[in-house]
Amino acid sequence: MLYTLTEARRHLAVTCLTYLSFDDFESGKLRSKTAAGIKSLWELKIHGAEELVTPATLLDFTTQSWVPLCHDAGNDSEVCTTFYRLAQSGKLKFAFKFHHHSRLERLSQTQVYTGCRKWDKYLKRGKVGVDPLFLALYFRIFVGPILDETDKTPRYLASRPEILTMAASLGHSEVVILLLSRGADINGDDGAALKGAVKQERQDMILLLLKRGASVDAGYLEALEVTAKAGRKDLVLLLLDRGVDVNTDEGSLMNKAFYMGWDEDIVLVLLKRYKYSRQRGIKYLDEAAALGYVTVVKHLVKKKVDVNGSTQHGSSLCAAVLGRNPEVIETLINAAADVNFSSSFGSPLSLAMVAQSRWDEGKGIAETLKRAGAVGESG
Repeated sequence: MLYTLTEARRHLAVTCLTYLSFDDFESGKLRSKTAAGIKSLWELKIHGAEELVTPATLLDFTTQSWVPLCHDAGNDSEVCTTFYRLAQSGKLKFAFKFHHHSRLERLSQTQVYTGCRKWDKYLKRGKVGVDPLFLALYFRIFVGPILDETDKTPRYLASRPEILTMAASLGHSEVVILLLSRGADINGDDGAALKGAVKQERQDMILLLLKRGASVDAGYLEALEVTAKAGRKDLVLLLLDRGVDVNTDEGSLMNKAFYMGWDEDIVLVLLKRYKYSRQRGIKYLDEAAALGYVTVVKHLVKKKVDVNGSTQHGSSLCAAVLGRNPEVIETLINAAADVNFSSSFGSPLSLAMVAQSRWDEGKGIAETLKRAGAVGESG
């Protein structure tokens, strides 16, 4: 019998789903058996897909193949109906657990069940069965048709915020858009959808939810940190404009920004919103100079931060010498930084002389300092 590629994939999808309903999967009897039941499918003459199926154990082939085959089936009614019926009966619970573990071949039956215990609260529908919508969302298959089956009551999705939260946490943008169009509450369960996206560091999902009306409060700095760390200036600005306040954490976010070397533009955006003390301003100038953040240094100089305050590097000019950025050094010198500042670390010139023996930039930095009046060292 000759099958088209589409027909073959649909036939395989239904066959895999059917095998997953067998009790022998849970008992482990099919663990080492050849996929004899699928052998006939290998022998099918599939037009344009001669290599579609290769021999495997029944368990391995079925658990590894059913999801991509269902994806390929699109919204085929036969495959969708089979999936929905088996999910309701609870027969796909076992398939989900195995799919969740990428190293299936190294796990015993006991290890699989132990590792998946935390998923049971999502999988159970009463005492038996699996929520078909949950599985559809998790695997991104048949979401629309299964919503048509389950969404029979007013405000169904609004009453189940965990559905939107799961889709957002998994980063399934098209599913989230579909759920919102069907009435899901974007701020349900105290904004759980946005929090889930933030926890999983789904930057694009955060942007989608914010644009769709997800609300944030002034102290929601976790979202700001996730997006800033990822270099998403657009999201950082959006969160700040929505009212997230960088001044609610006593400088912790700014400390992370410098310590972790976040993108310079993002550091500048955050710094412009931050209300810092004189001493913190000196600290930030020192760290920006060491990192070579020209725009940040210029901003702090413009804000009249003391360029000669004592810092962890001695002074901000000493930090700039260590950072080896000529423009930062020139900016500080032009702002009246003391080129002969002395501390336990040495003077800017002494640091430049050490740098001269290690880096090509060292000689030029030393000459710049000397032209600015630095003394006390010989070349």
